[in-house]
Amino acid sequence: MNLPFGHNGLLSATVVLFALGLSVMGQTAETHRIDIAQAKCLKTSKGTMPRAKCYSDAADAWEKDVADTFAKLLKVTEGENKKSLEASQTAWEAYRDAEFDLIAQVYGRRKGSGYIAVRITLRSEILRTRAIRLENWLDTFKPSE
Repeated sequence: MNLPFGHNGLLSATVVLFALGLSVMGQTAETHRIDIAQAKCLKTSKGTMPRAKCYSDAADAWEKDVADTFAKLLKVTEGENKKSLEASQTAWEAYRDAEFDLIAQVYGRRKGSGYIAVRITLRSEILRTRAIRLENWLDTFKPSE
């Protein structure tokens, strides 16, 4: 697959795509603890592989956030809301898996360590979007204090 921005612009294009995803649902890199941790890690990491580790750690944190927030949501929803939430999560998981497969197919065999960060960043973006969506649902369903 030939991308319009060429080999040298691949990592830059991925960074731009990730940055665009940072404003999902009003969250910004300055407000979410995972984004803050990732930015701090990237600021102190030099080289492709140390930076890829920053992205990987963030992706792992987003994945955990999805699981933890979904579990919390199951405790505060009931009836049709709970059924819809479970159906939504099942559909999202199928979407996530298909996207992860596509990312692996497109970038898995490419040469160069920069593609590792590209794959991780694209996966992280999918997880981040869901995590923030679930956090917003949790705010919606939480009982008023």
